[in-house]
Amino acid sequence: METFKEFTFEAAHQLQPFSGLHGHSFRVQIYMQGEPDPVYGWAANLYEVEARLCTLRGKLDHTYLNNIEGLEIPSLENVARWIWQKLHNEVPGLDRVLVRRGCEGDAEGCVYRGARARKNLTVTFQRCERACHELATLYIRAIHTLKSGFGAAFKCC
Repeated sequence: METFKEFTFEAAHQLQPFSGLHGHSFRVQIYMQGEPDPVYGWAANLYEVEARLCTLRGKLDHTYLNNIEGLEIPSLENVARWIWQKLHNEVPGLDRVLVRRGCEGDAEGCVYRGARARKNLTVTFQRCERACHELATLYIRAIHTLKSGFGAAFKCC
């Protein structure tokens, strides 16, 4: 099950040498994954998540992002990573953070998945690699069995 919560904030920033001082309306989506609660069915208790996001939003809203520790270079990517770092120990099942700015149809944004997501992808890849190795071994055994059963008449490409 996947649950998300969205919040917005207004902030100014600059990315030297690419831009001077300017501001944006930012929209942030926080995605959580987990097994559905047996009573409520949710993957995350949004009442608890809301309290944490309210505190976080207070640090970002109507500020100059460059003055926030850890956001001295406030690109979309760094803002998404910063939000992840502030939430990943407080929001169970946090899967990803999406930060976007601009109007609908003319927006840009970034999705950040933390180290846990990368670790999960590595474990998944390792499992797939093992499964492929096992299948290849079975295939080779089957070829050898067929070859020995058909003798010289069987030619394998």
